[in-house]
Amino acid sequence: FIAKMLSEAQQQNFHPQVIITNSEYDANFFKLIADPTAANGVLTDQPFAMFLGEDAKTTPEVALFLKWMKKSHPDVAVDLFAMYSWASAALFVDALKAAGQNPTRAGLLTALKNIHNFDDNGFVAPADVGNKKPPPCYLIMRVKNGKFQRVVPKGKGYICKPTGYYLAQS
Repeated sequence: FIAKMLSEAQQQNFHPQVIITNSEYDANFFKLIADPTAANGVLTDQPFAMFLGEDAKTTPEVALFLKWMKKSHPDVAVDLFAMYSWASAALFVDALKAAGQNPTRAGLLTALKNIHNFDDNGFVAPADVGNKKPPPCYLIMRVKNGKFQRVVPKGKGYICKPTGYYLAQS
C-alpha cells in the first residue's frame, strides 16, 4: 500500500513533509514503486535489526541469519516472517538448553518463563519473554535513494529510553 501511495503522491506532485510507516521494510518494496526516490525520507521504527543486510557488519546475528537463509533456502526472499522465525527458533533453543538434558514440555515452559532478557544476540530488541512483555526498544531508519539507512541509534542497537514506545509502562 505505501508503495502505491508514494507513487501516486509523486504523480500528483504531492510531497508530505513526514511519512512514518512500518510496512515498507521489505526486499520487494523498491520493485513495487515506480521511482524509488518517491520514498526518500520515509521513516520507519522497528524492534528488530535491519535484517535485509544493512546491519550485517555490526550485528553478527544478521550476517549469520543471511548466510543460513542463502544456504538453506536460496530461492526464498528474506522477509519479516523469516526474521521472526529465526528469532523464535533461537528463543526455543535457549529455553531447550535451560530445560536440561532430559527436557519435558513442563520444563521447557518453566525455562521460557525464566527468560527475562531475550534479544537473540542483538537480532531483535530486548524483550522480557518470561513476563510476556514485548520490547520497549526500537531503532529508526529512513529511505534514501532506493536504500534503507539506519538513523538512530547510529551503528547498531536500539533506543530504550524513553521507555514506553512499544510497551506502555505503568
